[in-house]
Amino acid sequence: KTVAKDVYVVVLLELAIKVFRWIQSHNARTPAEPVPLAPMIVAAVLFFSLHPLSIVLFTMLHSHVVRHVEQEVCGGLGVAMYRKGLRLPVCASVPGQEEQEQGKPQHRGPDLKQLIMNDACTNMLYSWNNLNQAVYCVLQLAVMLVLLWRHVKTSVLLVMAGSLPIALLLKWYGRHNGEAMRGIMYVEDYRNQRLQELFFGIRTV
Repeated sequence: KTVAKDVYVVVLLELAIKVFRWIQSHNARTPAEPVPLAPMIVAAVLFFSLHPLSIVLFTMLHSHVVRHVEQEVCGGLGVAMYRKGLRLPVCASVPGQEEQEQGKPQHRGPDLKQLIMNDACTNMLYSWNNLNQAVYCVLQLAVMLVLLWRHVKTSVLLVMAGSLPIALLLKWYGRHNGEAMRGIMYVEDYRNQRLQELFFGIRTV
């Protein structure tokens, strides 16, 4: 969606620049017969008016495809994990009624529904959108560099040199952000474990 939108705008701008230069050269060669500007202006307004309509159309199509893919991925992954988890021996070790009444500490199997909903599906929910954004950023950077090289030539090297510190800063930020997220997940897992032990102790008392 975004790639098609950017390509459409770039093609329109380049075509408009070529037409403008052609009109200048034609009027310079034949000043007695200038090019009529009214049809050119009407055509430019018409073609550039299609840009917001194309954004709406591509946005609707992109949202529909992303939702469909995310539902298929989350549903397939959830079913596969649930069927695989039911075959594991640890999921079958559920305490019986007598053990529960006596308050004996028994090993409980993992909560597959919580694992699937909170961990798997939550992490996979925006995976397709993130992958799409990553691919789009690479394509957008490639198109931008090609256009800059076509119009400004060697000045592209200065642009790349100026973006190098920003890339290093983003890399440093991503590394520290990943470490912070791992720390948060560790603290959350530790807290859930302590809460389970506390609830079991309260129930036993």
